[in-house]
Amino acid sequence: MVILLRNLTEIPPPTVGYDKLPLSTDTTPTADLARIKHYRNFLHHFEDGKIKSTVFVTAWEDIKGAVKRLGGLDMDEECKELRSKHLDQSTVPWNIRVQIIQILDQWQNNDEYFVETKAAKHVLKCIQENSCVTITASSGVGKTATLQHVVLKMAEEGYDVLLVTNPHNIIEYYNPNQKTLFVIDNFCGTYSINQSDLYTWEPVMKRIEGLIQKSLIKIIVACRIQVYKDNKFEALSIFKTNVCNLLSEDLCLSQAEKESIAEIHLQTEASEIIQYSNLYECFPLLCKLYRDNTELNITEFFQNPFSVYEAEIEQLKKKEIFGKYCALALCVMFNNELKKEVLTEEIDKETKRIIKNTCEACRLQRSTSRLMLLDELDTLEHTFLKKENGVYRTIHNKLFDFFSYYFGKMIIQCVIKNSHYMFISERFSFKREKRYGTVYHCCTTTIPSNVHSKNG
Repeated sequence: MVILLRNLTEIPPPTVGYDKLPLSTDTTPTADLARIKHYRNFLHHFEDGKIKSTVFVTAWEDIKGAVKRLGGLDMDEECKELRSKHLDQSTVPWNIRVQIIQILDQWQNNDEYFVETKAAKHVLKCIQENSCVTITASSGVGKTATLQHVVLKMAEEGYDVLLVTNPHNIIEYYNPNQKTLFVIDNFCGTYSINQSDLYTWEPVMKRIEGLIQKSLIKIIVACRIQVYKDNKFEALSIFKTNVCNLLSEDLCLSQAEKESIAEIHLQTEASEIIQYSNLYECFPLLCKLYRDNTELNITEFFQNPFSVYEAEIEQLKKKEIFGKYCALALCVMFNNELKKEVLTEEIDKETKRIIKNTCEACRLQRSTSRLMLLDELDTLEHTFLKKENGVYRTIHNKLFDFFSYYFGKMIIQCVIKNSHYMFISERFSFKREKRYGTVYHCCTTTIPSNVHSKNG
């Protein structure tokens, strides 16, 4: 408009020209157009999108006067309406925003039972100082609770918390004028790395990296350690830059923290089970589960929390993650002494037969690569297994008791035909053992009569 006025008309220009803010006494049409042009350029070059109240009032009154003179009373009324109108500049759809608010409210309720551990303080410090942080641990250790607690703390610091499920949400919801914390739980899979998630992230990693270099955006994710340790996770390099492993020596729960967790969940009953706090890494989860189901025998539950592990393994089967399912079954077949060399070196026909039969029983091809099974074993370290001097064992003997019982029940024919004779003699019985609720009182498997007759 100003270019046209300058070059195609003979209308007198403002007294100070078109490139400066006109004097307040100059209210000619060209001065008003120059006035609007000036404020448009002035506001356009604000980097943080903020303006002082005094400056806003001055600019608003000046622009409103110009608009009224140029457009008449109708435009003046529209200016009055805009002055008090709510301008929602959110990049997030309103229905998504409502869902996020509801979830954060629930997190706030959950946080009443949270004990602020040294790990939580460390994670908070990491996300305050870095753009991207990954929390990892095995199931039940407290990574999700820690994530939620830290996110709530960041919200108190003025961050707009956005719970997302894929990288496209980050790109779509990015607001260059708002401090934003993007949050992802169960990042890239729950029980193993999700290939479709991986394929979604890889093409946009460079773009995400560019966004997190800006000071206003942060990303925090939580993922299970078997997902994080998967070789394919290497493609997600930004999520390996600042990692908080809650199982590490520096961040694992102290005895005092475990006692505090027990007290906040179990109150007066905490003293009854604190002696069992080091039996399983999922102690925080067990405290929560018992709080939600106090009808269980508290001592038996904390001594034998196999219902927790059974749910984990059932999910592997349900989600058809048969590689990990088979890796655990092989630990049973080799009586908790599964040597790495069995999967990497030349082996005899009998050992090959055991592996092939176990693969078939676990719904894998008999020709499944032993190296693939080795990779699956490695991802299960610290979750179910440990590796000592090249030998894979369960992280606790009690856990092997459960695996023996579970696979002895689920693939009993395979176990009887392929496991060590000492294992059979110690773990199987023709007499039914008593069970209490959802907790296994005894991990001896009862052999049904029809199975006995087939293998007798």
